[in-house]
Amino acid sequence: SSSATLPIDPARGEAMQLARRAIHLDPNLGDAYAAMGFVNLQDKKSAPFYRKAVELSPQRPEYHRWLATSLSEQDRFDEGIEEYRRTVQIDPLWYINYEHLAGALAYIGRYDESHRIASQFLRLSSDDRAKLLLLRALAEDEGRVADALRYTRAIYERSPDERLSRFYYASAAAQIGELQRARSLMASDRLVSALLRSDWSAFARLAENFGHNFWERSDLWEASTMLVATGHSDVILRLYDGARALIDADSIDIERVAQPPAIMALARAGRTQEANRLLRIFAIKTRKLPADGLGGERRQINEAYIAAFAGRKDEALKRLDAISRQHPMALSTIPVMSVRNNPFLQSLRNDPRLAAVDERLRAAVNAERKKAGLPLIDEVAWISDPKTLLTKN
Repeated sequence: SSSATLPIDPARGEAMQLARRAIHLDPNLGDAYAAMGFVNLQDKKSAPFYRKAVELSPQRPEYHRWLATSLSEQDRFDEGIEEYRRTVQIDPLWYINYEHLAGALAYIGRYDESHRIASQFLRLSSDDRAKLLLLRALAEDEGRVADALRYTRAIYERSPDERLSRFYYASAAAQIGELQRARSLMASDRLVSALLRSDWSAFARLAENFGHNFWERSDLWEASTMLVATGHSDVILRLYDGARALIDADSIDIERVAQPPAIMALARAGRTQEANRLLRIFAIKTRKLPADGLGGERRQINEAYIAAFAGRKDEALKRLDAISRQHPMALSTIPVMSVRNNPFLQSLRNDPRLAAVDERLRAAVNAERKKAGLPLIDEVAWISDPKTLLTKN
């Protein structure tokens, strides 16, 4: 019925059929190719459709933006930036074009240019909400969580019923350790709500209910990490096994799955060969990340995980120590929690060098809390307890 909501798989299948029909009826319709790209499960498969849409309708900025996102997902960062740049040229008053371009530049370490792009929009635009959205994205990219909290609160107060404004505000609140505020904002999302309450049995059950669609959102709110951290590696294994046919058929990008949670879950279950295969894919993907910027920080953290998995404790700690000194907020998560509760660093948990890394992160979070006028988090609340895991607030 018109008021019903279709489940993900039937909705995607129906959208795919309609897009194919549109291409058949009019092979020169850019919208049809863009739709085909949009309903694909992975960006690698989407790129040719977006490229065709751009070719047929070169003045549609969103087609360039979608192509740019697809290229970036394939680690073709410079090509992606050029497509993002084209969106700004076509439509210089649409904030999302600037947000994506500025973010892509920050990802490879071109921060000065990222700021210039953002400043250009802030000068041109008279749309206060769009300005707040761009300022939020910049603050988030740069680990200025107090500023992100301020901007997202202002966005939320303008449109409290909008799902995205609640999500942004809750994310900033959770990253700065304001879990009670995040819980109230995300009350309608049962999975996130269970996670923020540390109701791990409900969280595991709800995560498993997503089936193979879980892998599309497994990195949101540290969902897959928290399954491993709370002793629910068996759920990760069942989700992995349930998606195997789709992974083998290349309907789910294996790089989405070849991440530390699945690697650790397989290793714990004694499925060493499969764990090592995913670890190799993860390592190859990591080596393609930029050397600088946000991508460089992600690369450094991933390499620390890889070293920890391989038993190279000194290397893992050296990498974590370096990033905690240069940009400790890069180690923060949404929701924020102690590095000592990170399951991928379990082998380092009792090393005083990890405690020093963790203390630098706590100090950085507290510095942001001070800017936001919030009370500081003491060490006991920060480390929490083995059942709750999340910072107590």
